[in-house]
Amino acid sequence: MTVMNEHTPASADASLAVSQAIKGIASIVSIMTMVFTLLEILLPSSFVQPVGALICGLAVTIFLVWWYKWNLATLLTASLAFGLLLVILHLIVTRPAVVTGGIVDSQQQPQAGVSLTLTDVSGVAHSAISDTAGLFTISNVPEGAFVLQSDGELLFMGQVCSGWRRLLSSGQDLGTFAYRNVAPVTPVPTPLPTQEPPTPEPATPLPTQEPPLTPGVSPVQIVDIDYAPAASPLDEAVILRNVTDTPLDMTGWQLEDKQGHVFPFPSFTLDAGARVTIWTKEGENSRADLFWNIRTSVWNDDVSDTATLRNAVGDVVTTYTYTP
Repeated sequence: MTVMNEHTPASADASLAVSQAIKGIASIVSIMTMVFTLLEILLPSSFVQPVGALICGLAVTIFLVWWYKWNLATLLTASLAFGLLLVILHLIVTRPAVVTGGIVDSQQQPQAGVSLTLTDVSGVAHSAISDTAGLFTISNVPEGAFVLQSDGELLFMGQVCSGWRRLLSSGQDLGTFAYRNVAPVTPVPTPLPTQEPPTPEPATPLPTQEPPLTPGVSPVQIVDIDYAPAASPLDEAVILRNVTDTPLDMTGWQLEDKQGHVFPFPSFTLDAGARVTIWTKEGENSRADLFWNIRTSVWNDDVSDTATLRNAVGDVVTTYTYTP
C-alpha cells in the first residue's frame, strides 16, 4: 500500500513562493542600486538619483508581476522599502559639512575672539568667532573648495570632501592655524660710535621691488571660456595663459563670474608662456588642469557673463566677457 503525503503540494507551493520572492527582491534591489549609482556618477547630486531608482524599481515590479505572475504585495513592499532607504542615503550624502578648527598665536596659545570668514564654492560667506579655547565651528558648508580668512589674512585654502567620504560623520576638522604668527621684537638701541666716523662712501642703491604692471597689460590672459560644452554642462572650462617670460605664483588668486561664484586658486605656479585650464567638474589638480570640484554649471549659456581674475590682494588682473 502506498501512503501519499497530503502536505507535499502545499509545501512545494510555499517553497516556490519563497523562491520567487527572493529572486524578485534580488532583481529589484540590483536594478535600483545600479540606476542609483549611474545617476550619482553622471549627474549632480539631487533627488533625481533616488527617485529615478525608485521609478525603475516599480517598473521592474510591474514586469515581474505581469510576466511571471509573482506576488505583487511582496515585490511592491520591497521596492518601496529600498527606495526609502536610498532616499535616506541620499539625504545623508548631500548634507552640508560642519567645518571646525582652532586658532593659536606664535607661542601656540589659543586666540579668542578672532573673526573668521569662510567663503564656500558658491561664493557664500560664512562667519564665525573663535571661543576662549581658540576653537571655531562653521556649519552648513557645501561640498567643494573654500577659503578661510581673518581680517584679510589668508589662513587656509582647501575643500570639503564629498558626502560619500563623510558618510559616517558630517564634520571636517581643519586642524590648528597660527594667526598673525609673528612674535613681537623689542628694539635694542645701538650705542653711538665714539670715534670719528669714516668718510661716507657713495651709497649703493637698494634693490628695487618688481615694478607694477603697466596699465592695460596683464601678466595672465583669459584665452577662452567653454560655457556650453557638448558632452556635459560640468565640462565647462576657462583657459588662462601666462603671457610673461617668468613663472607666476597664483596662490590665493580668485576667478569669479558675474553671479559671484568664486574659484580660489590652490598653491599653484603658472610657468612662463604656459596655459592652465580651470574645469567646473571634479578632478585632481595638475600643472595644466585645476578643478572647481562642484556638481553644477557656473557660466551662463543663455545670457552674457563676465569672468574676473583677481590676484591675492583682490586687485583685478583681467576680465573676459562673452555673449552666447
